[in-house]
Amino acid sequence: MVFDKIRQEVKDIDITKLIPIEDAPKENEKVLGTLDDDCIRLWGLAQAYKRRMMEAMIEANYAPTKEMRNRYGDIGAGYEDKHHMLIKGFWMEIQEEFDMWGKSVSIRSGWQIVEPESVEEA
Repeated sequence: MVFDKIRQEVKDIDITKLIPIEDAPKENEKVLGTLDDDCIRLWGLAQAYKRRMMEAMIEANYAPTKEMRNRYGDIGAGYEDKHHMLIKGFWMEIQEEFDMWGKSVSIRSGWQIVEPESVEEA
């Protein structure tokens, strides 16, 4: 089943090898907390799927035959679907963990979750 494979891939992500988010929280943002390692792994796998999708699309553009172009296009589309599913799940996890349903949140350096200051508070 696809979810079993994804679950294993999430476990296999080495968070020390992920590209860190470098944007520090801004003055008008409230730090809500820090992501746990499982959420960071989920983010990492989603980004890996995005990269694989982009690589497959490049291969599709330069493949010598129509069959190969179609095959790489199909592979890329599969990774794109997986990326979108994981990103949606990632943000749902954050909304649930920090009780932020319907509110805007962002990720900052150190895997901090922040909420922008509302217009009424400014």
